[in-house]
Amino acid sequence: MKRVLLLIIILVLAAGPAHAQGGWIAPYGDPSGTDCAVWDAAPALLPVYIFHHSTPGATASRFAVELSGGAEWSLVYLADNPGFPWVQGDVWNGITVCYNECLAGPILVTTINFFGQGFSPTCSRIEVVPHPAAESGRVEVVDCADNIVTATGGPAIVNQDLGCICAINASAPQESIVLSSRTFQFCETIPIENSSWGKIKALFE
Repeated sequence: MKRVLLLIIILVLAAGPAHAQGGWIAPYGDPSGTDCAVWDAAPALLPVYIFHHSTPGATASRFAVELSGGAEWSLVYLADNPGFPWVQGDVWNGITVCYNECLAGPILVTTINFFGQGFSPTCSRIEVVPHPAAESGRVEVVDCADNIVTATGGPAIVNQDLGCICAINASAPQESIVLSSRTFQFCETIPIENSSWGKIKALFE
């Protein structure tokens, strides 16, 4: 009996981290999510693509975006264009995006349209940071088992040079931690009555 209990405990401990794979969410200068360099060389529309990478499966994410190093003065925010209709908030004050199904990365979460004025300083940054409402202080994701898990936020480098070359996944994502398990944790406050999620949720009310 003790051996059986020990085996169960080992299996539970081994299975737990398998769900804790929040991946990493970062900005890119190209729509394929492979180039984390952004170039602000002349006045022009400057789209920046936020991708969710390295997740075996996720149903939602929440995060915010910050500009630093001078990009906050040179890039003019125009609009978010999320890749999904179930969205709450915006990238500056914290955005929650519901994918409406279990998706594996790479996932194009949203596109941010800036007007680049052409004078962003070398090595300035656009970075995914934790949502202000995230008590964990980390970027958060809902995995396909309805666990809220932490993810890594990453930067894009604006006008890189040899001193700040943007390398894809240059540092390994932080260890992902399971925070809680609760269905629709992020999305329950977003109006979804007309969506398939709304119909599913209504079955349990």
